[in-house]
Amino acid sequence: MTRVLLALVALVLPAVPVGAEHEVFTRMGDESLGESLTLKYGAANLKLTARFDPANHAEERGTRVDVEAGRFFERPASFRSTLTQYLGSAQR
Repeated sequence: MTRVLLALVALVLPAVPVGAEHEVFTRMGDESLGESLTLKYGAANLKLTARFDPANHAEERGTRVDVEAGRFFERPASFRSTLTQYLGSAQR
């Protein structure tokens, strides 16, 4: 589960991507609903919980989290463009 959420969370420092410690997957399964993941950056922590409509298999499931001045900012609306950018760069 942690591997799935990490793949779907993009941590972005000022123009510097942060790598994950786990294998990358691009799809979160229905069984992941309600599971949580704790992100840590320095002294800051953020607990994310997988929230999505399990009946909706058309929309991507994920969020984007930015770190600015040591604080986390969740930006779900930016997830799709971040995923598209990541997948495009992974194919190069």
